[in-house]
Amino acid sequence: MSAEIRVFVSGTFADFQAERALLHRLVWPTIRERCATRRRRLVDIDLRWGVPANSSPRQTLLVCLSEVRRADVVVCLLGARYGWVPDAADAAAAWAELGEEGVPSPGASITELELAMANKHGVPIVAFERDDKLVSSSRPMRAALGGAASKWAETAGSEAARRMASLRAALRESGASAAYAAAFDGVDASGGVRLRFDELAAQAVGRVCAAIEAVL
Repeated sequence: MSAEIRVFVSGTFADFQAERALLHRLVWPTIRERCATRRRRLVDIDLRWGVPANSSPRQTLLVCLSEVRRADVVVCLLGARYGWVPDAADAAAAWAELGEEGVPSPGASITELELAMANKHGVPIVAFERDDKLVSSSRPMRAALGGAASKWAETAGSEAARRMASLRAALRESGASAAYAAAFDGVDASGGVRLRFDELAAQAVGRVCAAIEAVL
């Protein structure tokens, strides 16, 4: 274990802006302080800012999967959206370019590929599962989202919805995932959706710190 503790954040972007902001604002500073007492430096990797906009699908896959391999812990945010599904040929090419044996599951999303890479290299996964009915059960939230609601949930009965449900179930069964409470809390000045969390910050600090302690 190096002096760095690398924590990679996996999950979709558009529907998890609030959770990612909470991690950045409240969770990482607390964990950074705790790591410092052990003479370790926390490096949190959120690829909202780490992949150039003009990257090809293969380049994007290489960046994401390489960072997962370098991580000490993967934090996964799970909602009702399966997310980007790269072309199977691109995924296989990136897998091979990284020197990995076998072929990734055809039709897997980038999140599922990241988790497969973590499992392959024994990187602990700490998953946080939001209610997949958050949008469908809140009329005010659906109204606030308008046409962007499709970025928060897959179409019911679709292959993407089926695969997302399967991924969530697999993580629960493995003990890697825990649910957290989230509720619609209006919109901000820029028109973005706000969410309210009761215990997510404390839950994230506790679970991520436990995972870090386990690999020290």
